[in-house]
This record gives sequence, structure tokens and C-alpha cells, in this order.
Amino acid sequence: MPKKETIEKARRAKRQGKSPSTQAGAFVEEEIEDIREGKHGARSAKQAIAIGLSKSRRAGVDLPPPKRGEAKKSTRRSARYAHEAVQGKRKTRRRARVARAVRNVLKHEPRCTVSRGALSRPAKRAAARRGAADRSAAARKAVRTKGLAGRSATARKAARTRAPAARADLPRLKPGDQSGEQVATDARLQGGPMIGREIIVDRGGGDGGMSECDRDLVQLFDHITRRIEASN
Repeated sequence: MPKKETIEKARRAKRQGKSPSTQAGAFVEEEIEDIREGKHGARSAKQAIAIGLSKSRRAGVDLPPPKRGEAKKSTRRSARYAHEAVQGKRKTRRRARVARAVRNVLKHEPRCTVSRGALSRPAKRAAARRGAADRSAAARKAVRTKGLAGRSATARKAARTRAPAARADLPRLKPGDQSGEQVATDARLQGGPMIGREIIVDRGGGDGGMSECDRDLVQLFDHITRRIEASN
């Protein structure tokens, strides 16, 4: 059974108008934490994610089952069963023997399948399948729905996880160094990853309108652009 905090997190995301996949993310995070804590294992990162998505469907998240070609037949059948049960189209039946057998199998599976490196591979593959317009739309939606606290946490996490060598050449952007109009002009000229920068500056309303968190994000976008240009 999912934790009460996980269910409340998913419901809060639904009230905020976020997509079913975002709501299901809370259950995937809980499953990954359970594996890392040693409660059970998973054969692969995909299996761990699938277990979390199954939990989300059984908890009431309106997440449609995967289509043919997106997952194997048994996974699609299980997801369709959970989805129909939540919608009241199918009557569920508790099978204690099957549940116990599944738990025993998972206990013997490895825990290293949910390491950061293992989880980054399916995420990179999923991003590679998306087009530029889709990625741009997702970035714009993320900026709109994260909120001030979410953007601040994201910027701080990026600063913590960046390599020390990359942090060394990252300049400090102090309030008043650049007006909002100048930043927006630079963003239009450089393009590429500066789309997010344009959104932040436009939302800030020009000179002096940006918060300290937004200034940190602008600084981060500048750094990403410089490193891309240096690699080219």
C-alpha cells in the first residue's frame, strides 16, 4: 500500500492541474526509495518504474495503460487491469498467494538497478524520442507550474550537483548588473537554451522585477549557453 503522504502528494498535484504522469511520479519516487532502503529489489529500472506506475493506477490516478510497442504484453495487460479497476469497469480480487510469491521474488532481485546512473538511462532515451517543440513546450509548462519555491529548489539542486570545475567558471550575477531588457535582448540573439531565460525575464517585467531565485536561474541559463558554445 502506498504511504498516506504519497497519496496526498498525488492529489495535490491533481488539484494544481498537473498531468496524470506527474501525479504518478510520487508513487514512482516512493517505489525507488523502498528499493534503495532494501525493502525489496527490482530486475531493472524499467521494472521499478512499472511497479510505481501500477501503484498509482490502483490508488486512483487516471493514468492510461501503455500502447502496443511501448511495453511488453504482460505489462500492458496488468496496467489495463488496474486502470479498469479504478474506473469501476472490473471487479478486483485479492490473491494473497500471488502477492506473497511476487514479494519473495522481488526480495532476491538486485538493489543497484535504481542507482542514479541506471535511472538516468531511460530518462535520456525518453528525452531523445521527443522533438524540439515538445521539449520546449514541456520546459515552458514546467516554468509555469513549478512556482517560486519549486524554481528556487531546482536552481539550488543544480548548483549543488554541478561539477566543481564547472562551478569555478560560473560568475556571480548581482542585482543591477544587467537590466531585464538587456537580458531579453541577449536571449533572443543567442536562442537555444535561452528560451527559459526569456520566459523568466518577461515574467519579471524588466529591470528590478526579477526575484533573487529568477536571477539565479538566469545565471544558470547563461552558464549552460557558454558551455554549449565552448563545445562547438
